[in-house]
Amino acid sequence: RAIIKEHSDFVTAATRGAMAVVDGNVMALNPGEETKMQMFIWNNIFFSLGFDVRDHYKEVGGDAAAFSAPNNDLQGV
Repeated sequence: RAIIKEHSDFVTAATRGAMAVVDGNVMALNPGEETKMQMFIWNNIFFSLGFDVRDHYKEVGGDAAAFSAPNNDLQGV
């Protein structure tokens, strides 16, 4: 029961934080960087945007493939 509550609280906090980041209500840790390279911390949770900033996914679809990886993480939560 405690684990379910903890998981639920985390999902709620992470969802609120992600919405705040997307809405521009959280200041970036590195505001001088290009928008897609910025990182954020909200409520002790780290956020970054799902872009292929270092061309790791260039061979398999670039930004679309880079978006898919965190999206699959989200599906697991």
